[in-house]
Amino acid sequence: MAQVLNKRDFYYGAFIFALLNKKIHPAAIVESDDEDCKICSMCTDQHDDFKLIMKYRVANDAKDKTDWGCSFMLGEDDKKELVSALEKKEKVKLALICVRENLNDSEIAIFSESEIKQLLSMHKDSFRIHFGDKAKKIDILLNRKTYFQIVRNWQIAFENSDAEICEKSSVPVTEEYNLMQKFQGMGHEPKKLKIDRDCYAVNSWKELFVQLCSWLVEYDTELFKSLANRDEFKGRTRKVIKMSENKMTDSRAVGAGIFIEVNYSADDILMYSRRMLSVYQEKYPLHDKVFVSLRK
Repeated sequence: MAQVLNKRDFYYGAFIFALLNKKIHPAAIVESDDEDCKICSMCTDQHDDFKLIMKYRVANDAKDKTDWGCSFMLGEDDKKELVSALEKKEKVKLALICVRENLNDSEIAIFSESEIKQLLSMHKDSFRIHFGDKAKKIDILLNRKTYFQIVRNWQIAFENSDAEICEKSSVPVTEEYNLMQKFQGMGHEPKKLKIDRDCYAVNSWKELFVQLCSWLVEYDTELFKSLANRDEFKGRTRKVIKMSENKMTDSRAVGAGIFIEVNYSADDILMYSRRMLSVYQEKYPLHDKVFVSLRK
């Protein structure tokens, strides 16, 4: 009897064939394959071993042909798989295949390790990917608001790590500033954030604040939680750090059930970031390990 092909086989196969079209030759061992998700151990002739988790959704093309998106579910098994890979410090990528009626208009969103952490920090089972007309970034939406963005060019996202995306960016940047150094954020946009040996591509002060807080939470969760009770983080009209989203204007989850307010100016974000680092520096030698580069 001939092997029956499922619809998902064509979509996942399209991703593998896309690699071949770019002269990337993969070899994969399927670890898990169900209706919602395929998990593979993969390597290519250009990349070391990594775990690839793939999901697909078919977009509703009834309305706008250029401004569109797909909604995805991230189940408990998916989260456990991602968390396990991150905890073991395995190389892992999440590929979300967004299929359109006109298959030539379909797109692939690739999440790096740091972007997977941001996705998990939402603590939600569902989210939406939004593709704007001619936009260079993909919006990750939560409750109809942009939570963060990722690179739209799937090949760049697939081939580069977080650090390589930072280093190889074509956007010119100034010299690095130590985040504790006094410089003006207003009128400038950050390009990358470096913390110790980690490097993160960022596109706004909000993204930088979320990434910094997420890193600090992972570094010492209890210390970060303690910041919520300190007077310097109560803000003029609302708390900077809370254990729930109640009465927050624009909140972001940063892990361990912690939320931060991000509806601040660039200089306020820098102020609160420096206050956080000052507290951490009382316990850890971070004074010369956090840097930000600005767009020219």
